[in-house]
Amino acid sequence: MIIDEILKIHREVKETYGSPRMTVELKSRGFSRCENTVAKLMRKIGIRAKMDKRYKPRQWQPGSKIAKSNLLAELPIPKNPHEVWVADFTYTRHHGQFVYFSVIMDLCTRQLVGEEISRTRDADLIVSAPSEAWCILQGESPCRVRISHPPVLSVALVAECGESKRFPVTG
Repeated sequence: MIIDEILKIHREVKETYGSPRMTVELKSRGFSRCENTVAKLMRKIGIRAKMDKRYKPRQWQPGSKIAKSNLLAELPIPKNPHEVWVADFTYTRHHGQFVYFSVIMDLCTRQLVGEEISRTRDADLIVSAPSEAWCILQGESPCRVRISHPPVLSVALVAECGESKRFPVTG
């Protein structure tokens, strides 16, 4: 009967089919039943699909294949300002809306050299902080940035002041 066929299919597919896939398989074997009927029969005989727990790798777990090395640990401690900059991006909820914050910090002086706050999480937010820091380093006033055809291995910045800057992307 159909219950015997459902049990047979259930074993063959290692208990992974729910009622939609079971219905298709039953139809291919000559049993024409609607999905709701198949679901009721599966509940009646006490079988259901087993779901695999999806593995989500975490880079901080020991032995992780996606772990990243700390590039800063390999460098000597910076002695002069503007030798090493570090960046961070975060967000918080403010008055029921998310606010995004991107910063660049000079590792020697521990001062913020670039920052940007936005209500949208987009590439302009991420690119504006290093561009602002670069403009300040060059003695210019902070300039707004727009993205101009970002290549694969670097982010090209074109500031409104007309200069084009390139910042390598690591990782």
